[in-house]
Amino acid sequence: MLALPGFHDASHILCFAGSVQYLRESSSVELSITVWLVNFGDSGVAYELQRRVADHLPTRHVVLPFNLRLNKKALDREAWDQLCNLFPAIIGVSSLDYFLVFYFGSLPPKPWPSIIAGIQPYFTTALNDDGPTPPINRASKSRLRISAERNPCKTLRSKCQASARMPTRPYPAEFSAQRIRDPTGDIMENSEYELLCPGVMHSSERHPIGGMKLRTTSGVLVEDFRGKRYMATASHGVPDGDRAFHPCAGSREIGHLSMDLNVQLVNETFESTSLEVPPTTLVDFIPANDTQIGSEVYMSNPFTGYCEGTCGPHSRLRIPSDDPSEASIKWIKARWVYMGHAFSGGIMESGFKIAA
Repeated sequence: MLALPGFHDASHILCFAGSVQYLRESSSVELSITVWLVNFGDSGVAYELQRRVADHLPTRHVVLPFNLRLNKKALDREAWDQLCNLFPAIIGVSSLDYFLVFYFGSLPPKPWPSIIAGIQPYFTTALNDDGPTPPINRASKSRLRISAERNPCKTLRSKCQASARMPTRPYPAEFSAQRIRDPTGDIMENSEYELLCPGVMHSSERHPIGGMKLRTTSGVLVEDFRGKRYMATASHGVPDGDRAFHPCAGSREIGHLSMDLNVQLVNETFESTSLEVPPTTLVDFIPANDTQIGSEVYMSNPFTGYCEGTCGPHSRLRIPSDDPSEASIKWIKARWVYMGHAFSGGIMESGFKIAA
C-alpha cells in the first residue's frame, strides 16, 4: 500500500495487486499487474479498476543446438555458421573459454542477450578488442636470469662498526645485464639456397626511384583447389614490382605472379641447434579444436632466429575474396610477438591473418 502524492489525508490510498509468472522453459517472463484505486470517502467504499499491465520481456538467453560451457570442442563448421548469422551486420566471432566476442560494424540495438550457447557474449566494434581475455604471458626461453651463488667482492674484517670501499671503478659483478642492440644491416642470413623452404630470405624488385630493396622471408607451400601451387609470403614484403628474387633483388628470380616450374620448395622447417629440434615437415593445418589458449608455438629460421609464442583465442572474420573463381574463404585472426635474436627492450607485435 502506498499513499498518493499530493494528498495529505489518509482517505486516498493506492493499492497494487498483481502476479508475476516466470516461464523458464521458453526463457520468457510474463508480468501482469492490476492497479486498483481505493477511495475511502463519506459515501462508502468505491473500487475502481484503473489499468492492467502485461509486459512480455524479450528473451535474454539464446539456446543453440550446442553448449560451449559443457563442450568446448563443439565449434564445428556448422556451429561457426550459426554464430556468424546470429546477428545482422556481424563481422566476426571469437571464441574464448567462457566468452564469445562478437565484432560488428555498428552495435545492434539493445537489449542484448546475456547468454549465448551457454556462455556470456561480449559485443564490440573494434577488431583489436579481445574482450575479457586475460593476458597470455609466459617465460621466454630466450630470456635468462642468472643469480650468483658467491660474491667475489668481500670486505676485510674490521673492528669498526661500519666498513666502506673507496669508489674507483665498477667491478664486473656490478654491471647490469646488457640488452642486445637493434640489428644492423649486416646481421642477416642472406645465403642462397638451391632448395627453398619456409624461412629463407627473398626480396622484391628495387624501388624505381630510390633503388631501395626490401627483404622478407618465404612462407609455406600452398595449393589451391585447382591444383596450382604457390609460395605464401607477406604482402608488405614485396611492395615494388611483381617479381620475387632470392636472396635479394638482382639475384636469382624465383617467382613472377606464380611460382616458376624449375624452382623447388618443400614445407620443411630448419633444424634448431639450440633446442635440438630436428627439421619438421609441415603437412596440414591443425584443427582449431585441437589447440588450447596458451599452447606453445615456436619456429626457428636463419633470418628471424628463434621465435616463440602462445596460441590465442579461436576467431573467424568475414573478409571478402578478391578472386572471382575462388570460393568463400574462412580466415583466422592471428597475433605474433617477435622474441627472436637481436631484439631490444620493446617487443615488436604484429598482427596478420592466414587462410584456413
